[in-house]
Amino acid sequence: MGRLGAWIIALALLAGLVTLPAAAQEVDRNPDDDLPEDTTEAVMVSVVDGDTIKVRITEEDHPEEDEVVTVRLIGVDTPETRDPNDPVECYGAEATKRTKRMLLKDRTVYLEADVTDEDRYDRLLRYVWFEGKQDGKAYLANELLVAEGYAVVSTFPPDVKYVERFTDAQDEAVEEERGLWPACGGADTPLGEEPAADAPEEPLVADCSPFASYEEAQAYYADHPEAQSVIDPNADGRACEVWFGVDQAPAAPPVDTGGAPAAGCDPSYPGVCIPPYPPDLDCGQVGVRGFAVVPPDPHGFDGDGDGVGCES
Repeated sequence: MGRLGAWIIALALLAGLVTLPAAAQEVDRNPDDDLPEDTTEAVMVSVVDGDTIKVRITEEDHPEEDEVVTVRLIGVDTPETRDPNDPVECYGAEATKRTKRMLLKDRTVYLEADVTDEDRYDRLLRYVWFEGKQDGKAYLANELLVAEGYAVVSTFPPDVKYVERFTDAQDEAVEEERGLWPACGGADTPLGEEPAADAPEEPLVADCSPFASYEEAQAYYADHPEAQSVIDPNADGRACEVWFGVDQAPAAPPVDTGGAPAAGCDPSYPGVCIPPYPPDLDCGQVGVRGFAVVPPDPHGFDGDGDGVGCES
């Protein structure tokens, strides 16, 4: 990953030794309010590695319409995992996982070209944009990989439209010690070399807001089961189902309260902690069976009135 020439160019750009063409621009980092003009709509097919994906072009009258094409993300480089001529590099697997979580299969993406259309391997060279599910804003995948420490800046003129934007993101990742910078001591580190002694672990998410979709939350959960208490509080195996509207109401995890009502828990269910009505919950949402129920039973868990809720 990260060829010497690419780094020399990037350093020269930062030092002001190379003049950027008119196409280069300084823009605020994501999210952007809208997608850029002149993008091509496509659908994700698969992720090859951290900086290479396969998509199906869906726009009419496009030469590659309905063909699966390989796209190399412009301006960034993730640690190598698949090149037979290069060793597997530190943080390569993590970068690939991040791209898979961000660009899920069947997700709509928007491809933006720069000056060069294809590389020598016949891969399309593109900036890859997607829209956030919650805010509808436009996110640039290339930049996110750099900002989060999964990729380094790797620019080759004349394709330098977002070079300043990417280098700003990289500066922040280095300063905040994200991803490959503390874990690998920098870029181009073969797997197996000693990482930085003080490399911090990647922090877990604090809530569901970082995810763009329910599917992305599931992918993260599969990789981070230790995040269960935050993104799957009712321990039903589904992460962020309430946040993304899969369920209509939150489901609190069952808690032994010793028979006494606890703060935020409905007193009709003294043995477990269940949120008060409204909204109405069902047995599938609370994830517990056979608990004690006393009137008035606002959620209707004790249908036969025998004092036991969700018996079956």
